[in-house]
Amino acid sequence: MSDNRNIISSENWVELYATLSNYILEYSSLDPIWIIDEDGNEVRTEEKQDEFIDIVDEVEAIMETVLIKESSNKIDQGDRKAMSNEIKTIMFGDFDKQTTETLSNIIDWELNEEGIEPCSYAFHIEVEYTTGEVNND
Repeated sequence: MSDNRNIISSENWVELYATLSNYILEYSSLDPIWIIDEDGNEVRTEEKQDEFIDIVDEVEAIMETVLIKESSNKIDQGDRKAMSNEIKTIMFGDFDKQTTETLSNIIDWELNEEGIEPCSYAFHIEVEYTTGEVNND
C-alpha cells in the first residue's frame, strides 16, 4: 500500500502548525492571551502558552494524517537503508519560565538582526536521531 500523503518542508511544517495553532488559540480563548513581560515584549500568559503547546500537539497529529514532513537533515534513501534502526524524533516544547525567556531573547535578537518585528511566534526544539549505528560501507 502506497503512502499518498504530500511532503512539505520542515520550514513550511512549522509555519503551518504555528499558524493553525495560534488561530485556534485566538478564536477559542475567552481570557486574555497576551501580556507584556518585564522587558516590554508581548508574550503569551503561562496558561495560554501551555494551551498553545497542547494545541500544537493536536494540530501536528492531524497534519501527520495528510502530510509528511521533509527531513531537515536530507538523508537520502541509500543512507536510510544503511542505518541499522529507524530514525526517531524527540520534541521539547515544555520549557520552564527561565528557559522560555532565554530562548525568546535569542529569537527576538535574531529576528531583529533581520529587521523583522514579529507580532507573535512559537517555538519548540526537534531532534532527529537514530537508535542504531550508521553503516557507511
